[in-house]
Amino acid sequence: MKTLKFIVLILIFVLCAGTIVGCSPGAPAANLKIDPDFDQFASAQPGEEIAVISVKDYGDITIRLFPQYAPNAVENFKYLANESYYDGSPFHRVMKDFMVQSGRPAGEDAVEKTKWGEDASFEVERNDNLHHYTGALSVARKSSSAFMEDGSNPDEARIRSLKEGQGSEFFIVQASKDNIESYSRQGIFANYESSIEGNYAINYAFSQEVKDKYKEVGGAAALDMGYTVFGQVMTGMDIVDKIANVETKLNDVGDERSVPKKDIIIESVKITPMS
Repeated sequence: MKTLKFIVLILIFVLCAGTIVGCSPGAPAANLKIDPDFDQFASAQPGEEIAVISVKDYGDITIRLFPQYAPNAVENFKYLANESYYDGSPFHRVMKDFMVQSGRPAGEDAVEKTKWGEDASFEVERNDNLHHYTGALSVARKSSSAFMEDGSNPDEARIRSLKEGQGSEFFIVQASKDNIESYSRQGIFANYESSIEGNYAINYAFSQEVKDKYKEVGGAAALDMGYTVFGQVMTGMDIVDKIANVETKLNDVGDERSVPKKDIIIESVKITPMS
């Protein structure tokens, strides 16, 4: 698994029309209908289910969930949380100014699963109301290279990654001042749109409202339409920042410095009504 790279694998030409968009053959559809009354950063309403991620020695991160836009991702996360699946999981991948990632089952012999069974997966849910702003909770997935290893060609692997790559792992987007300032660079969003088309098989354009929000709060715009946002941090972003700033070492493959030198462990993930 699971890598989040901004490399354009292959540029393709696709035609997308209407509100529900289907692009390259077999690629997940995308709902580009924007709800003008929706605010990703608004607090959950009383009685609405939220997630509380308790991190040992750090504290609690409370998250609003978005089942109306990412029903499968929310259902899967809630199921695994209620099964205590995430208890003891480490933040195994930490990249400052990008994201902190967890969700692997604890223990060497543990098997990754979803609500639908061991090694079962589900496809990316693409919705233009949700974006990878700072504090977004999103589903990690296997990269296309993982599917190329079993014989898929690059085009097939890219689609399979979108359709079959999601499991139990998740990440929270993290950004600092430098990240926020990067969104004011000329041409940055055009570059991301080209990357999204090439990597995620969809012809997508950022609205001005979304561009302005990235310039305000930062995030990981290159991941939009390629990963499923299903929640947003309400409180505890300071904890996410602390995790993102820990000392790290090279991973086992040796291609990125992202493994915390000291374990950062999730004690529990609880689903509870907003008070």
